[in-house]
Amino acid sequence: MIVSGPAFIWRRSASQSAVRSFDEAFALVRSDLSLQAESNPVFAAHLEMLDDPMLRDAVQESLQSGLSPSDALDAARDGIVAMFEGIDDEYLRARADDVRDIFGRLRAAMAGESSGGQVQMPGGCILVAEELLPSDTALIDFKALGGILCHKGSSTSHVCIIARAKGVPIQVGADISGIKDGDTVQVDDPLSGSLQSIASRARASGLKKFPVPYVLTNCHNSLCAVGGTINEDDHVFGLSAARKYGGVYVPPHQAVIHQYAREELAGCRKMILG
Repeated sequence: MIVSGPAFIWRRSASQSAVRSFDEAFALVRSDLSLQAESNPVFAAHLEMLDDPMLRDAVQESLQSGLSPSDALDAARDGIVAMFEGIDDEYLRARADDVRDIFGRLRAAMAGESSGGQVQMPGGCILVAEELLPSDTALIDFKALGGILCHKGSSTSHVCIIARAKGVPIQVGADISGIKDGDTVQVDDPLSGSLQSIASRARASGLKKFPVPYVLTNCHNSLCAVGGTINEDDHVFGLSAARKYGGVYVPPHQAVIHQYAREELAGCRKMILG
């Protein structure tokens, strides 16, 4: 999908309050994420990552080594980010952005910074940013946007998932140098509106379960009919998702997949194919 409109340059703003300790910042960020997780599965994933003992242990280890609180955060962040960036799978590699976002929230909370409310944007504008993080999406009025243009980011990032789920085309890796507020710019998003966004769109609408099984096939020729439960990670964790949500996992053999789909799933109003 190709859309165009006047550019709106994204600028982060924050208010200042008292400096906090790591434990105070951790509690504040966790409280904010808990509220956001109630309506957004991406922030629910961030809450799980924040609660992972590995994150807190990495920070505490850096603090005990004598680093300042801010340097300890950076050291812990860099170590975890490096782990994700070393993974071959593009989807999992993109989770490094989520780690950066979580640590960014912790750093801001320790510095006493808090973001303002939702940013007012002109209708039909194209949001232009060097980089957007998942926490930024809580401040964006998606109903006003015609599209999003980013210099940094991955097409499998949670920002892209959220944008497409809300029906907003997004392009990453774009050259945004020289773009000013009001300039006419174009967004070219081949994935916007495609079948690949069925699950994310359903989740964004608040749907908890499909009325019929959602069947997903992937590049590993595995198939998971997850019993009507929506899970955006099925394309990576088909077997574990089937076990967790009580769905059906079909072994990764093309003939078996075709036979199962033919005999058990095919039929009018019996499934949604993704």
